[in-house]
Amino acid sequence: MSVRHRPERCPESLIPSLVIAAANGGCGERDRLVALHMPAIRAIARQYRRHPRVEEAELVQAGVVGFLCAVDRFDMNVGTPLWAYAAWWVRGAIQQVVAELSGPCVLSDRALRRLAQLRVADGDADGVALAGVPPADIEALKAASQPARSLDEPVAAGADDTVADVLSDPRAEEPGDWAERRDTVRRVRELLPTLASRERRVLSGRFPADACPRTLGDLGDELGVSAERVRQIEQSALSKLRAALC
Repeated sequence: MSVRHRPERCPESLIPSLVIAAANGGCGERDRLVALHMPAIRAIARQYRRHPRVEEAELVQAGVVGFLCAVDRFDMNVGTPLWAYAAWWVRGAIQQVVAELSGPCVLSDRALRRLAQLRVADGDADGVALAGVPPADIEALKAASQPARSLDEPVAAGADDTVADVLSDPRAEEPGDWAERRDTVRRVRELLPTLASRERRVLSGRFPADACPRTLGDLGDELGVSAERVRQIEQSALSKLRAALC
């Protein structure tokens, strides 16, 4: 059963005047509203104390910020009690802090809810499915909830290698590979003038330097030939370049 957290009792007639004054920049009124609702804010913050990387004071501070945001946006003409509206803002602000400080990446509200369902199910796939979490998301949620590791941290107890030592950058190139690729690009540019003009037009359209590749049909309309003929011209030009580079 969920517990509803309410602020300290105060005369309902007092709330509208405090909200109006606070929205108009009244610092004293804002402080009084916060003080009146602080027990309820703390009650929500205590629900998130299970995260070891987040102090309760940080949660309460975030809750106060969320509460003040609610005060600035509160419309008394709707007829909703202030706390009924502000509680959503308080909870959202606290959840955001938890997401930013407790894991290696920031999770959306939807992902946080699914992660909570996963924890309740204790990792059981059937229980998670019943809770509404697709099986494909289970592993991603587990990985996202793991504590962050420093790149200087040993990969295992007593190991000499650090996390950074075993991580590979798929975009990184060896100096020799980079030099070879640059040399290949230079040689291709030198060989382009040896191709027929139509072959150069096809290659420049199919492999542009700073634009989207053109389709075979588009180039065929420009050259007055079929798309299949453009494909043949492209393959012929590429074959000539490969033979010249060998």
